[in-house]
Amino acid sequence: MGLFIKCELRMPKDGSIKAIYEFRVGYRVVKGTDYRMALTYRNAILWHKITSVVEEELGTLVIYGNTEDVISIQFDLASKDLVVQFIEEKRRKYPPVIAADPAAVVWMCWRDDEDWEDITKLFTTHFESIAPEGTTVKVTPHHGGQGYVTPIDNIGYKAASKAYQESFGKTPIPQRSGGSIPIVALFEQELKSKTILMGFGLDSDAIHSPNEHFGIFNYLKGIETIPLFYKYFTELSK
Repeated sequence: MGLFIKCELRMPKDGSIKAIYEFRVGYRVVKGTDYRMALTYRNAILWHKITSVVEEELGTLVIYGNTEDVISIQFDLASKDLVVQFIEEKRRKYPPVIAADPAAVVWMCWRDDEDWEDITKLFTTHFESIAPEGTTVKVTPHHGGQGYVTPIDNIGYKAASKAYQESFGKTPIPQRSGGSIPIVALFEQELKSKTILMGFGLDSDAIHSPNEHFGIFNYLKGIETIPLFYKYFTELSK
């Protein structure tokens, strides 16, 4: 179990979301921000929380945690030994702790105009303030990255838009969407260069899950679209 923290929409920092999202059962306001948090049962198990690993069927390993967490892993049969070896090495490195403990993992999302370290401090202050009397809270930041938005008026975006329009026959609609690629902001900071992320997957592709997949149609459309991007990028750069 962990906590998931997000900013509701992309409202101004001084904007109030209470009137709109008061009905969101389970979400609690993080004081001083327009962020809210809620418990989330993400499909993840800490290594020291694994109680058993069972091969329930050919090509499938099921990992059980010491609560109700269960993860199924599908793999190519030729890779089975490598998968099993990796898991065994990790379990030796992190011996199991069967007893329940108060440790929890926190995932946070933030706006592109905010610093992840500032948000971490706000979360820490808030979480410490709501701790029950007699308890001690320790928050250990793991990692984070700055948000990034690609301007829709630069050459790269315009070239990508024209490429998609030609290959898919539809005009792309710009929208802001969350992701976890912090090096993109670093590229602009260090290289002073904009980044274009061109995706061809769908929400239904179940990314990062045991049954993650990618449709052949979109795969072929990607092959068709990328050269068009370079074509239009070259034309617009003249």
